[in-house]
Amino acid sequence: MGAVVLDASVVIAVLDPDDAHHSEAVSALEAAVDRGDTMTISASAYAEALVHPLRSRRGDIVDGFLDRLGVEIAELDRPLARGAAALRAEHPNLRLPDAMVLATAQEADARLLTFDNRLRRFAADEVGEAACDS
Repeated sequence: MGAVVLDASVVIAVLDPDDAHHSEAVSALEAAVDRGDTMTISASAYAEALVHPLRSRRGDIVDGFLDRLGVEIAELDRPLARGAAALRAEHPNLRLPDAMVLATAQEADARLLTFDNRLRRFAADEVGEAACDS
């Protein structure tokens, strides 16, 4: 049992059977459920995962999926914002939404589940390779 922070890439992949990472995403989430992991998504990743479904007027599928898994949405508070800003200050090439995802994982002392290779590299630098799943 542990804690996992989901990147938008995972939610997007699991909800789209045509996504290149769909099977991997399903397997990774099934493993997290089997382990009894708590799951969290940053507010920025949640917003990113909603964009395409909202264009199709189907934002409810994201909310329904997250609710079924019991995924919590991390609130953007002062400590999280400061953590994301510190990551951006140290890594100028890290985008703010990705910094928020990474700061969420750091604050929760959680593994990061992502299919974003760029974010995975930053996560490995910040919290170590073992803290990042794909």
